[in-house]
Amino acid sequence: MAARRIDPRLIKLNRTYDVAELARRLGVHRNTVRHWQGEGLRSLDGGRPVLFHGSTIRDFLGKRNARRKSPCPQGTLYCFKCRAPRPKLSVAPAGATDEALWAAYVAAVERSKETLSFEDGLLAGHAYAGFVKSFVTPSMRGRS
Repeated sequence: MAARRIDPRLIKLNRTYDVAELARRLGVHRNTVRHWQGEGLRSLDGGRPVLFHGSTIRDFLGKRNARRKSPCPQGTLYCFKCRAPRPKLSVAPAGATDEALWAAYVAAVERSKETLSFEDGLLAGHAYAGFVKSFVTPSMRGRS
C-alpha cells in the first residue's frame, strides 16, 4: 500500500501528544508513530511516557510531505496512468472547425510518437483519452 500524506494541520501547535493520542489524531497506527521516531521525530525528553510537542510534529510532517513531492517540469502534465510527467498536447484555438481540431489531434499524436518513449509496450493512445473525449466530435470519430 502506498504511503499517504498526513495533514500536519490536524496537530495543535502548543499541545503535547503521547504516542497513542498522536496516532488517534492522525488516523495512523501507534507503530507508525514509533517508526517516525526512528526517522527523526524528536520527543520532549527521553523518558516515559514518550511525549511530542505539537510544533515538532508539524515540522516533521511538513518536511516529510515536502520531501515526497515531485513537481512536473514546465510544459508537462502528470499522466495518472503512467505516473510520470508527459508533454502537453497543443490544441487548436477555441472556435476552430472540426477539421482544424482533427488536424491538431493527429499532429499531436504523431509528434508524441516521435518524442515519447512508452515503456512495457504501452500504447500511445492512453495518454490522449481525455483529449479525444473533449475535442473530437462524433462526426470526426469514423476517420483515420
